[in-house]
Amino acid sequence: MDINYLCPHWGSEQHSASSFLELVLLDHYNGIEINMPENKTFFTDFMGSLNMIRQQREFIFVAQSVPDSVANETVTQHIQRVQKRLRDLVALEPDFINSHTGKDFFSFDDNCRVIEAIEELAEKSGVAIVHETHRGRFSFHAPAMIGYLEQFPQIKLAADYSHW
Repeated sequence: MDINYLCPHWGSEQHSASSFLELVLLDHYNGIEINMPENKTFFTDFMGSLNMIRQQREFIFVAQSVPDSVANETVTQHIQRVQKRLRDLVALEPDFINSHTGKDFFSFDDNCRVIEAIEELAEKSGVAIVHETHRGRFSFHAPAMIGYLEQFPQIKLAADYSHW
């Protein structure tokens, strides 16, 4: 079994993209997980540095999708916004995407609609999308997960036990 250690960008937002990636390499991580900021300078610096690193060695890139809360957003609007973000992330060619999926206040059926839309996008794009267990999301606690696991037996989860 191979164990890979990824460095999260969370907590390192004060660094430029290239300095963050330099620190990751100095600390001998096998890759990163990042909720890509919507900052063109950061993005350009990040992609240039990441491409150089990946030409020299194997390096895991996990893109993260953490949608902000939007007041009075319908489930349909949420799905459209999440799909746009995921399509943008797919274009970055990550190894996979870690999604903070759905909302804890959406109904079971509405969260199923969100999951179905994401699963369909993953299948069409060829990029795996995993759903992180996290407070505030469809996967906010173990008993709530039972129905989803029955509905989606193929679902891939990223277990963040600190939020469960």
